[in-house]
Amino acid sequence: MVATGRAGHSAGLCQGVNWRRLDPIRQLAGAELQKIYFLSGTTGRGYGKAMLSEVVEEARRREEPFVWLDVLKSNIQGERFYTRERFKCLGELSFQTDLQDIGIKVMALPL
Repeated sequence: MVATGRAGHSAGLCQGVNWRRLDPIRQLAGAELQKIYFLSGTTGRGYGKAMLSEVVEEARRREEPFVWLDVLKSNIQGERFYTRERFKCLGELSFQTDLQDIGIKVMALPL
């Protein structure tokens, strides 16, 4: 899914949705929203909200009980966006590399 700006230029994209995927905290099946990315300068224009609305509506059509996603703990702006859209934090995970420990929040929106 691609978001386009006023002049028809790409503004961002949704990496995809996995239907009936177990969330890593509760182990319940719901629609997993993969990453949403936007070019710098395109945030705050409603593209993310519109894209998220399409995903939520499709999840409802498919009778998914909730939409879930993960967001980096360091992505404060992303977490605020999902919180404004009524997502709640289910819990936190840690992803470790040999160089660092990356904190991830798992968030969900009941349908």
